[in-house]
Amino acid sequence: PGTSSPPPRAAAPNPRAITAVPAQAQGQAPANSLTDFSEYEKLLQSNCFKIRLTRRSFVDQVASMYVADKTKNFHTYLTDSPKNYEVKINKINLLYCIEYISNTNYLVKNIKCDYDLMIDYEDLGILPKLPGNQRYTKIYHKPLNYEDIKNAIQEILHMSGAVGEI
Repeated sequence: PGTSSPPPRAAAPNPRAITAVPAQAQGQAPANSLTDFSEYEKLLQSNCFKIRLTRRSFVDQVASMYVADKTKNFHTYLTDSPKNYEVKINKINLLYCIEYISNTNYLVKNIKCDYDLMIDYEDLGILPKLPGNQRYTKIYHKPLNYEDIKNAIQEILHMSGAVGEI
């Protein structure tokens, strides 16, 4: 009562780690997803432009995923007005996000691929014009308690024995 249930393990895609996900990997992850890269490898060996988009800060990556999952808002338009809001901190949900981002980062780091472009999220500016005359930006309107969310993530990582930021 009063608490929300944790999201499914692969509840939301991580747009920061891999640009395309095989259809089979979009729902429930394979039982051995940390060692079975076959679906990802097939995709990444295909004839498509491959971008490896990563984050410099693990804590920021987890916080961003957490806020996006809780608000169901994974992007911001330049025309969006800033909002004053907070996101309730649920440590169980934060643990799921930490696990999801850790697993995704492991996959991205260990898949053998010749990426056409490797870039850090922090180096992105405004993305090119997209259909519908909208322009996305990498900046989104963070909740008022964003630093509290990041501190809660750091606390969990510290309690788990992770040193600093992963």
